[in-house]
Amino acid sequence: MSGEIEGEQEVDLSRYEMGLTQRYAQFRQGQLCDWMLYLVDQGRARTRNALITQMRQALDFGQNPMLRELGMGQAVQVEKIEGGLAELLAQGWLEEETHLRVTAAGKVYLHERIRGPKESGHLLLGRWMARRERPPAS
Repeated sequence: MSGEIEGEQEVDLSRYEMGLTQRYAQFRQGQLCDWMLYLVDQGRARTRNALITQMRQALDFGQNPMLRELGMGQAVQVEKIEGGLAELLAQGWLEEETHLRVTAAGKVYLHERIRGPKESGHLLLGRWMARRERPPAS
């Protein structure tokens, strides 16, 4: 975040970024990591390149007119995707040899994130998952 005063040099305002903005950025990065872990777990991305390509395509909001109209035309930078992948590897939730693979610890983490403990505030997701698990009414 930077600003420019007429006739002055560009001033870096990033150190004045509000805590809420930082927390939201962390939340978004966490969501990005969770989604990447899910894609690998479901077998939708088996290699680093496949995962990055799929993420870039899905997050290219500039290609979606409705999202573009809502002001969401900025695509997620590759650095954020790479950073999320590095974070998953560093946490031990993902392994990369010839293919990407979710570790046992990653499966536990992902399961907790999807199900959400009752006290975690995942109320809407919990309700949605409960509806999906019910047998169809006959």
